[in-house]
Amino acid sequence: MNRGILVGLVLIALFLASCNYLSENKNLVKANQLFKKKDYENAIALYDQVLAIDTLNSTALYNKALSFEAIGKHLEAIQVATFLMKHYPEDPRYRYVRANNSYLIKNFESAKSDLTFLLAGQNDLDKNTLYLYRGLCFYGLEYYIQAIQDFSKVDLESAESTKALFFRGRSYEFLNSCDFAIRSYEKAIEYGHVHDKVYYRLGVCYEQLKETQRALYYYNIAVRKNPANGPAYLRRGFIHFKKAMYNQAIQNYSKAIEVDSVNRPEALKGRCSSFLVIDSLVAAERDLSSLNELIPEDLFVMSLNQIINQMKTKKEYNKDTLFQVIYDNL
Repeated sequence: MNRGILVGLVLIALFLASCNYLSENKNLVKANQLFKKKDYENAIALYDQVLAIDTLNSTALYNKALSFEAIGKHLEAIQVATFLMKHYPEDPRYRYVRANNSYLIKNFESAKSDLTFLLAGQNDLDKNTLYLYRGLCFYGLEYYIQAIQDFSKVDLESAESTKALFFRGRSYEFLNSCDFAIRSYEKAIEYGHVHDKVYYRLGVCYEQLKETQRALYYYNIAVRKNPANGPAYLRRGFIHFKKAMYNQAIQNYSKAIEVDSVNRPEALKGRCSSFLVIDSLVAAERDLSSLNELIPEDLFVMSLNQIINQMKTKKEYNKDTLFQVIYDNL
């Protein structure tokens, strides 16, 4: 081949390679800008253009995985992270991305395996975060003792401590150890700004220990911190009901009905029962009508139907029996 032609072909090849490099680099810069702006869908499209030229561009792959995670496409994020781990096994970030997305889709075993690998290795990842999330995997698998062990390894001064202490408390609750759960929740309050759920759980623990005044104290804090905490209103309603403070019970059940669609049936049961006890039949029937629509097969609802029918037909009914039915079911 003529030497001049050969040189020309080499120059053309170098020129095309240079164009590809410039195009790749330009798209990568734009994609990273979109990523920072949280425009993840468009960022992914540009990362794909980069990867069409350079299939092993680690920056494009890593940010693409994080973009998939941000928009809830966790299986896609896992796929990209696994590809990265295959080609860049020395970088622990990719295994952590896979672990995190496995956790988010509740594949706790897979996440736990990756987190255990990371905890056993030498890397710069935050050990507090790794212990927290492995503890959450154990928690999700209902291995509460192992979960407690991992949550207890999180440094109390770290940003993860409040969450670790909360879930340590929940783990103790599942093990029927309210005293230890209380210590964890109180420690969470001591070490940082906490969610209303911590105060709610303290209320639940004290209620289980028959310390209703302390339970009310914490339920009150829970609803002050979050006026939409339906479960706290529900428990306050039941405590007031047991104390024969029926108007206060009705107020709390009404608030629970207003703010908490999930627990609405339970709140309706409580308010209907309260109305029955004070012989407010019309109001009780109104709530029972809602219950018949929501949970017609519920045994307690069936019992309420029988009681109201007896009251409407003026048949005698034993109020002590009514109380017993309510206490057994609320």
